Order: sequence, then C-alpha cells, then structure tokens
Amino acid sequence: MVFRVIWLLNVFKMVPTYEMLMNVYVASWIFTGGLLLLIYLKHMRKLEKKAIK
Repeated sequence: MVFRVIWLLNVFKMVPTYEMLMNVYVASWIFTGGLLLLIYLKHMRKLEKKAIK
C-alpha cells in the first residue's frame, strides 16, 4: 500500500494518464514479488547454514 501511495505522489504526478494510474498495480505486484523472493532466498540461506552445522 505504501508503494502505491509513493507511486501516485511521484510517478502519476509526472505522467497523469489513466494508463499510468493502472500501471501502479503491475508495478506493485512486481515490487512485492521481488521483495518476497529476496526474503525467501535470505531465509533459505539461513536454514542451509543451520543444517551444515
């Protein structure tokens, strides 16, 4: 939700079109998916280090 507000206050303000408004959903899903992937990879590395010990 914070990402969408930042998008609206910055990107949409620069290009105030309907398409840019709808792009916030695509951008937020990509951002969320990337963030979840990073968290998952970090967690898996931690588990691998525990398993080695």
